[in-house]
Amino acid sequence: MKIIAVNGSPRKGGNTDLLLDEVLGIIKRNQIETETIFLRDYELQPCDACGYCREHPGKCHIKDDFPLIFEKSLAAEGIILATPVMSKVGWVILASRL
Repeated sequence: MKIIAVNGSPRKGGNTDLLLDEVLGIIKRNQIETETIFLRDYELQPCDACGYCREHPGKCHIKDDFPLIFEKSLAAEGIILATPVMSKVGWVILASRL
């Protein structure tokens, strides 16, 4: 079994990193493989709603690192989304990068 943790925090070593490390530590103690994806380490662009994917299923005209993250996510049995709460915009930061 493999769990992917997607960390949406732009801040290295912040509270989101620390809390996610705690959760993953518990999971690892149960002999479950984990991998953390730090979105801050990837080049990601937001969807521009051009409709290209409707005409070309499974393809996007934006050339960024999303396919790498998507493939890892498909291979995982579970996904954890971790995001900071900064003036109620934490989820917006994570969602805009996915």
